[in-house]
Order: sequence, then C-alpha cells, then structure tokens
Amino acid sequence: MRKSILFPIFLLLFVISTASLIVFGGCGNPTGGGGGGGGGGGTTLPEMIYVAGTGNAKIYAIDPTTEVIVATIELSAGANPDWLAITPDGKKLFCTDGTSIVYIINTVLNTVEATLEVTSPNKIAITPNGAIAAVVSSGVKLIDTATDVDVGYDIDGSVSVIDIHPTNNKIYGCYGDLVKMATPEADAAFTAVTTLSAAGPYDIVVSPTGNKLFITASNKLFVFNISGTDGSLSASATVDSSFAAFYRMDISPDGNHLYVALECQSGIDHYDVAYPTSLELITFPAGDPYNTCNDVALNGDASKAYVVSANINKWYVINLSTKTAEAISLPPSTNPKSIIYRH
Repeated sequence: MRKSILFPIFLLLFVISTASLIVFGGCGNPTGGGGGGGGGGGTTLPEMIYVAGTGNAKIYAIDPTTEVIVATIELSAGANPDWLAITPDGKKLFCTDGTSIVYIINTVLNTVEATLEVTSPNKIAITPNGAIAAVVSSGVKLIDTATDVDVGYDIDGSVSVIDIHPTNNKIYGCYGDLVKMATPEADAAFTAVTTLSAAGPYDIVVSPTGNKLFITASNKLFVFNISGTDGSLSASATVDSSFAAFYRMDISPDGNHLYVALECQSGIDHYDVAYPTSLELITFPAGDPYNTCNDVALNGDASKAYVVSANINKWYVINLSTKTAEAISLPPSTNPKSIIYRH
C-alpha cells in the first residue's frame, strides 16, 4: 500500500524538476544564456561589414547578403573615424579617430562600450588570441580587450603602421624607410630589421599563413619572406604600380591573393603570390568619378572585395570572379575611409 502511494509522488517530483531545468537553462544551459564580454557566450555572430564614416562620425554595420545598413553606431560629435580592427570572436570592434581617442565597440549591441585617450592613434592590430589590441601611438600602446584598459606598458620606438604575426606574436612596423619588429611584452622596443627603397609606408600586412610580409609605400609593393621562430625577413619581390600609388590592403585567408586600394585611381590591384612580379588592375564601373580608393576588405571565401573612397558617399562590391563592380550609396556626408569584414 505504502509503495503504491510513494511511486507516483516520486514520479511527479522528477517531472517537475526536469521541467524546471529546461525552462531556466540548467544542466548545460539549453536556453543559450550566460557568457560574458560580448553576450551570447559561444554564439557565432553573423558575417558583417563595418564602414567608418569619416565625414559624419558614424560607423555603419552592413549585412553582406542584402548589402543593406542594419545598424548605425554613433561616435562622439566631431569624431573622425579611421582605422578599424576586430577581435577574432567578432564581438569587439576597435576604431581610431586620428586625434586622441580609441573607440571600443560592442558589436553584439552595436554601441560604444568604452573610449581611451591615446596620443595620435593610428593603425590597430589584434593579437591572434584576441587578448591584446595594439594601437600605433607614440610607440605602440597595448590594450587589454577583456577589460578595455591599458595594460600598463607600451612598446617603445616610432612606427606609423603595424601588423601582428599569426603564430609568434611578433609585431612588425614601419617608419620612414625602416621595417621594424618587436614583441608585445614589458620593456620591449622596436628594432630595425631591414630598409625599404621608398619612404612613407601606407600599410603593412602579415599573411594569415605567417610566411609573407607585405608593405605599401608610394607606388611600390614590397614583399618579404618570413622565416624562423625569430620572424626574420628576407626580400622576395618589389612590384611597381604603373597605375597609381598604393594605399591600404587586405589578403585572402590562404595568403595567396593580396588586394590593394589605389590612391587617385578608381580601382584596386590584385597581387598573386604565384606571379610575384605582376599586378592585375580591377577598375570600378564606367562612368563613376576618378577617385582615391582608401581601403579594401575581402569576404570569408575571398570571392568578393569591398572598397571605400573618402571622396564620395559610395562603397563598392567587386565580384572577383567576373571582375565586375557594383556601386552602392551611403548616407550623406559619410565620406568612408575604412572598411572591415567580420568573418
């Protein structure tokens, strides 16, 4: 008699407790809640394009599928957003304004979550593990991406642009005609490792595979081989542009295809490492004005390139298979100078 009464009671308690786990996300968190920093824990964020509006102090988030603006991120009045960098998990976007501020943007909420005072900030690079954002300043300032604060020490030595090696964390930088290298740690300083035959570098990019270093300066593209655990460099090729001066770059995930925005030219140059002495020019639609192309970004499979020009309120989508381009209008006074793709 007692046994027949107790069994239904135990069964009822089991059903209630199981239901509460499902509703409130216990035992493995089936609701997907929790997680810190960017919200959503291990949730994979959708691919997204970010365009910096130099003329209107805004950053636009654009859906690459629809090519439509899905969010507008407001910066401080009078801000002049320039270089962009995004953490590997895609949850934080760093932006320099070229004067004294680094904006740290939560890309899940599309809001500015912090600002840091930095002297004349320029290009930003993120360490492969996403822990540190390195910002060109007087030397290089290091920011903890988890806490949004200065780590407490800088890397000494003048540089104007930087990038970080994907495996050994070496920071490569340029200043004048010097190529420099440093390690992001306390008491570190840049040391010169080689020289260029042209001064005034515009950009520097390390291949995702870690075996090549690319530098644009004036109308020259310098290509170096990277070898050894010390990250030593050896010259591979120097390519002159017959079209215009080179500007900013982006590279395919396999490291074989580099695309360079062209100053005073409505187009981009394609450099294939299999053909180290030649370039392919890809131009904008006929009838578009003759513009400086400031920046270029590639999508995840490198089938499309996205280009911006600060001269006009347009961005361009280039199909890299057909070599055709589509011009898309941006809001008035955007004057976009920088673009980045969240993979």
